[in-house]
Amino acid sequence: MKKLFTTGEFAKLCNVSKDTILYYDKIGLLKPDEILDNGYRYYNLDKYWNVMMIKMLGESEMTLKEIGSYLDNMDNCEFCRLLEEHSRLLNEQKNNLDFRIKCNEIMVQQTQNFLGLEEGRVVISRQDKDEYYLQGEIVEVSEITPEVITNSYRMQRALLEKENYYNSLIDIEYMVFDENKLYSGFLSMVIDEYDNDNLYIKPKGDYLRISFMNLDEHDNNYKKIRDFAKEHNLVLDKSYYHVFLPSHFTEICGYTEVKIL
Repeated sequence: MKKLFTTGEFAKLCNVSKDTILYYDKIGLLKPDEILDNGYRYYNLDKYWNVMMIKMLGESEMTLKEIGSYLDNMDNCEFCRLLEEHSRLLNEQKNNLDFRIKCNEIMVQQTQNFLGLEEGRVVISRQDKDEYYLQGEIVEVSEITPEVITNSYRMQRALLEKENYYNSLIDIEYMVFDENKLYSGFLSMVIDEYDNDNLYIKPKGDYLRISFMNLDEHDNNYKKIRDFAKEHNLVLDKSYYHVFLPSHFTEICGYTEVKIL
């Protein structure tokens, strides 16, 4: 004789709520194996796989009505197709989760980088791994102003929408000094290197870094960085990166860094 479980016991076994099991019963999706005169419902262990199937198909974005129709007319070929679709969705969820974990780790590191800086002092720091970004349009500007940053950010969001890439939680501004001209743009982090014309690699290596507490400090910080490099016989890349800390800080603050060649 097969062991029977009460609704509560069966719900716990399936890691769902008792109300969920009762609702499945109400709509005819999962009927109990036995109903006593007092209304108590009992399920045998075989029904566990029905619940797992319902959960899997639900994660594949099927409606409960569609799931019921499938369970009434199960087909091996269709089941294989559903498994493949479920695997695809799980991998997509895994990639999204991996990306958010990576973003969280980097935001923690960026905040620690900022907190470890002495205001107005240039230091040498190390970036251990290449970082990958989608690069937006870079435009020539006469100076760095809030309007320039806002416009660059809007163009970057437009690029992400065009690329159907909505996951990026980290954006950094980058400035390029080239033959006495100044260019501005934004970079949005992606989880890994992939084939895209707009891919930008921020290379690993040693960087000069200095903190800022508002946008007016940039020109003075550029001078401090160049003076530090000259004093220590360092050759610098032409790209400067402005890393802004998360918005829970009351002021616009962060740090500027440039790679040592």
